Amino acid sequence: MKLEYLFLRNIGPFYGDHTIDLVSEKKSNGFAFFADNGRGKTTLYNAMKWCLFGTVKTRVRAVSGIKTTPRIRPIVGVESDEPLINNTAYYGDEATEMSVVLIASSEKGRIQVTREVSSRSKLPRNDDELDINTTVVFGDKSSTGEKAQELIETFFPNTLQQFFFIDGEALEEYTDMLENDNLEGLKEDVESVLRLPALFRGKSDLELIRMSTKAKLKTAKKGEKNASAAQSEAAKYQRKMNDARKKVIKIQNRITTTENSLKDVTNKMNQHSEIAAHVEKVKEVKLKLEAAKKSLIRSAGSRKMYSEEAWKILIWKRAEAKYKEYNGQIGASQNLDFEIKTCKINIKNYTSDLKRLDGICSKCGQTLPDIDAYIAELKNKVVDEKKKLTELNSGVQFDSDELTTRLGRLTSIKPQRGDIDRIKNANNFWSDDRSLVKNLEEKYDSLNAKVTKEATSKLGDLGVRKGNFDQTIRRLKIECKAAEEELSINENKFNDWERKAGYSSGISDEEWKLESIVNKLISTIDDTVISYRQDAREKVEEEASKVFMEVTNAPQAYDGISLDNNFRARIKLKSGKFVTAPSSGMKSMMTISIIDGLRRVSGLDAPIFFDTPGRSLDEDHKRAMLDYFWREHNQQFLIFAHSGEYKIDATLRDFGSRIVKAWELTWPGDHHNCIECKSEEVMHSKSEQIATCMSCNHKWDTSSAHTIITELEI
Repeated sequence: MKLEYLFLRNIGPFYGDHTIDLVSEKKSNGFAFFADNGRGKTTLYNAMKWCLFGTVKTRVRAVSGIKTTPRIRPIVGVESDEPLINNTAYYGDEATEMSVVLIASSEKGRIQVTREVSSRSKLPRNDDELDINTTVVFGDKSSTGEKAQELIETFFPNTLQQFFFIDGEALEEYTDMLENDNLEGLKEDVESVLRLPALFRGKSDLELIRMSTKAKLKTAKKGEKNASAAQSEAAKYQRKMNDARKKVIKIQNRITTTENSLKDVTNKMNQHSEIAAHVEKVKEVKLKLEAAKKSLIRSAGSRKMYSEEAWKILIWKRAEAKYKEYNGQIGASQNLDFEIKTCKINIKNYTSDLKRLDGICSKCGQTLPDIDAYIAELKNKVVDEKKKLTELNSGVQFDSDELTTRLGRLTSIKPQRGDIDRIKNANNFWSDDRSLVKNLEEKYDSLNAKVTKEATSKLGDLGVRKGNFDQTIRRLKIECKAAEEELSINENKFNDWERKAGYSSGISDEEWKLESIVNKLISTIDDTVISYRQDAREKVEEEASKVFMEVTNAPQAYDGISLDNNFRARIKLKSGKFVTAPSSGMKSMMTISIIDGLRRVSGLDAPIFFDTPGRSLDEDHKRAMLDYFWREHNQQFLIFAHSGEYKIDATLRDFGSRIVKAWELTWPGDHHNCIECKSEEVMHSKSEQIATCMSCNHKWDTSSAHTIITELEI
């Protein structure tokens, strides 16, 4: 099954009609939707689920340590905070309408699923006032209403949707199930993969037949026993059978009582759903606050570390001028030193010539014609040089050695290049983290004030009681099954000895055979389910290990995924041991691997949809996941990513050859260029919240919260 087109009308932030064309000649299989929060990426993901299965549920959350049951999101609702319909269409349009159309191709023919909503009244207050119509065309078959949903089941069973619609924010819940000894969670998923519901329904029908036969056998007239030994054995097994029956009845009564108590607790918890929602929000904000405080501690440490060098910057603001002054003087000082030395040498030479004067010129070696004039000239030169030396010395502040020493001292406190930016950035990070902590503290206090300690305690007690009841029911059902098996064994033994003793029960041979056949069929179904489940566990383990070895960032250290008989998952090392305390990223990749292993074992050919795929993953694991899912194979893989998870430019650059098409979801206010002609000559009016293109004169409302779908160039 391959998606070709998706049509949206008035769902979430998508107001009016929108068409997404997924058709391409490329052989790649990757599709990507990028968006900031609130722009509609999860709405697109949910729109496809709603179109196929008719419902969208809220995400599973944990309240007081107890997982809440997801609620079905309404289409409309004045008091609901999560309706599916577009807010503007709901309040502003004359007729309330919403629809999603999905067109795909498959080996068995073209698929078109249309799910439409129309209102019977203006501003309907709940979904009871809506008409919901479903039409499905699959090859040469077409159906509407309930029949349409049955037709969808033939090419996309609802029981398998969790392996193809993957929610990154719900991975933690799935991981928790995989890490614990949970006999119900993953086994149910494996049974879904094996398409075993029909077997379970058949077993229920057979059990009804067996119960009817047993009742008839109980009321049948018992004949006399012909063999005392057979009578004794029959009597012995009859006592055991009666004891086993009493035990079964007792356990069934306890199950019924516990289930009634569970219903009462569940009803009470539902009555406090509003408080539970607040408690959930308080817990979420608390977790964010703890993370923000850790981030603040880190940024405060960085700020302190960089601030230890800040004194240099403060001193340098005043010392820099001296540094430049000394640096400028050092050249002049070196020239001055040279001139002073030259003057001293000249004075020394002239003085020396006067002392050793013998009538011979020291320069040319000739006899001086006028020695007196020569002596006078030398004396004048000495006087001139001394005068010059005096002038040179009077202009000296520091010699070059002193200047070099002073420059060296100033250089030791000179800040490094980029110190100012690093200090500013560290301070900005710290300031942002501190603001975030303050905002979260205020939000936490505000939310916490809405939830009294009594209400929190009451919900916590209810959650604990519900968990205890759930656990008790599971244990009692296991005990009941064992007791029923014991009863069945004793009944069969009793029947055998009863026939040997010559009882005339009035039951025909066909009825005896029927009971025996039914018992054998039920045992066969149980054995088949166990065998199939074990078979599937091994296949899922094998496929999940293949996936994990492709997406892990350390394939040399790991040996795949292990699923024990209770379907508890662990990561195997090459040494044969298991990873202890794996990171959240490793856990997430393990969970994704098992989900994809289940998908591959299911054999269903359908696209894979992954909302917020990068949650809890580091950069290496995020890249490895796309490397695996966007490899060359026939199944489409669509990600609905927050722009913080996968950067648009980097993703298109690194995976462009594997991406068929990509889109960005934005609001009008996100655009600085013209929406129509892409011109940069746009005038923004903050007061009127209107942007006007100076090139094409197009205007748009920057305050609108209606999503724009823009296809990106790859």
